[in-house]
Amino acid sequence: MAHDFYQLMNNKKEALSFKLLYITHSEYDKNWHSLTHTHHFTELFYIVSGKGSFVLPTHEISVQKNDLIVINPNVEHTERSNFKDSLEYIALGIEGIAFTLTDNDPYGLFTYQDDQDDILYQLKKLLYEVEKKRRTL
Repeated sequence: MAHDFYQLMNNKKEALSFKLLYITHSEYDKNWHSLTHTHHFTELFYIVSGKGSFVLPTHEISVQKNDLIVINPNVEHTERSNFKDSLEYIALGIEGIAFTLTDNDPYGLFTYQDDQDDILYQLKKLLYEVEKKRRTL
């Protein structure tokens, strides 16, 4: 499994009510371990390419390129890839924020048709910046 993980250090410039904990880029391969887990923070997943699903306690959500998945804190979940069209995503871990979603679901699925180039550019730029900072430490 290809997996790049960048933990962000506390920046003491200004107190915010939320905190970006990490950004990660993951691509499915034969070593992908799909384990159900929870977090005390919200995760946002942007599907870069491929197809797969998010498995929740009561059902499974199919995902594909340009989908944004919101998983609120303390929601059991795991990701699964389609073997023929491997899943690739960028995920953000954000503490101190939760989303009120449709029907009070603890998750959300949003598909982007118009802004996907801008969204992907910004996420890749963020990955680049934390990777660049990591190399200079």
